[in-house]
Amino acid sequence: MVKYDSQKIDYQLHIDSGYYNALDIEGFSRMMKDPSYCYKFYWVEAIVQLISEDKKEASYDEIINEMIANAWYSVLEFHVHLSGIWGDGEIKDSLEKAIIKLHQLSDLPSNASKVEIKNKISEFNKELHGEKMTLTQNVPYKALSGFANRYSERIDLNSSAGRMMAYYNRINGIESPLPYTFGDQKGLKRKIIFHEAWIQMIQDNMVAILGWIQYEKVRWLQNNNPEVPGLVYKLAPLDDKMRKLGHVRKLWEDGLGDTVKPRLLSAEADLDRVLVIDDSESPLTLSDGRIESAIRENHARLVIIDPLQAFLGANVDMNRANEEADL
Repeated sequence: MVKYDSQKIDYQLHIDSGYYNALDIEGFSRMMKDPSYCYKFYWVEAIVQLISEDKKEASYDEIINEMIANAWYSVLEFHVHLSGIWGDGEIKDSLEKAIIKLHQLSDLPSNASKVEIKNKISEFNKELHGEKMTLTQNVPYKALSGFANRYSERIDLNSSAGRMMAYYNRINGIESPLPYTFGDQKGLKRKIIFHEAWIQMIQDNMVAILGWIQYEKVRWLQNNNPEVPGLVYKLAPLDDKMRKLGHVRKLWEDGLGDTVKPRLLSAEADLDRVLVIDDSESPLTLSDGRIESAIRENHARLVIIDPLQAFLGANVDMNRANEEADL
């Protein structure tokens, strides 16, 4: 694996090294650099999600519909401002404006499904046209700015949309292909065409890429909404399965209630998302099936075992490689 430092921040995008040799992964890692508005994150996320569905191309309209559905819950349930507000209280972000307008027109709840949201978008597409067109003015080509001026032909990044799209279509494939190029349709009907090599890379590295996008998006949103704690848990409704504990339960008695819980509260943790495996009757070890069950049942993305030595089991010697192999 090759690590790419995403603009010198803490999160590193991990992409298989074979793709690094064939594609400009560094340019890809810069697709969300220096955004003026949050919808740049949602644009890239929507493209990745559409590619995961085996889409070879998508219209601006399809991509923006995906963006609206993805940002719907955060905006309506927690009143998250995607890009802040102006001094007079006006909302800055056209994606946020589109969501609020659709909510007023449709009266859909904050936890509406993506299918329900997209059906209402189709119903009120005419009313949303202005906000949608604003979203197409910059982000489709500015998202590719990490690939600009890396080859012989250079361009002023403040050039018009038409010049920028023509530029990207020209440099595509000169040294390596771009993730997408632009069709010649007009307005919301304009299509972007995904390159086959990028489709394969994105599908093969889907989890890492979506994790990277979410990290960057949360950093931006949290900075613009300091009054909303734990934003990482407020991007989408919790699946009911996330709340089913099974043999994994909240365990605040004894020492956890005295030590761990106060620290979590101090860090403004969402305690509904904090689960502990009850090992009061049977000590937990790394070979214990309860760990795998807990991960599967709760869709855990990160598991921290600390200290590791405490969960090796009584009959495991850390100094003997053959005893650790099965773990």
